[in-house]
Amino acid sequence: MDFKELMETVAKNWPFDEKTYLELKGVNEETKLRFAVKHVLLHLQKSLGQMAEICESADHKGTLDPLDLELHASKFAVNTVRLLGLIGVDAERLDRFVEEWVRSKV
Repeated sequence: MDFKELMETVAKNWPFDEKTYLELKGVNEETKLRFAVKHVLLHLQKSLGQMAEICESADHKGTLDPLDLELHASKFAVNTVRLLGLIGVDAERLDRFVEEWVRSKV
């Protein structure tokens, strides 16, 4: 699956519609977008907190659970992909951004 297909799959499987979120019933597109961006950001914060907990626990126990970390890092990545799609950043635009950022570091 390429990045464009990944973005489409994520958007299709995690929709922001009134069937999934009752509070979106009858709201305009701007309100819907604001809700969706906020909701995705909450999921990103949740994943970061879970990864921080895994790492903090490892500081005390001396062991890191790589599978648990992978789970939450993957959820973080999926939510990042969803956020990019919501704000109109497609695969090509992200590619251009990365290329420009790399060039600016030289």
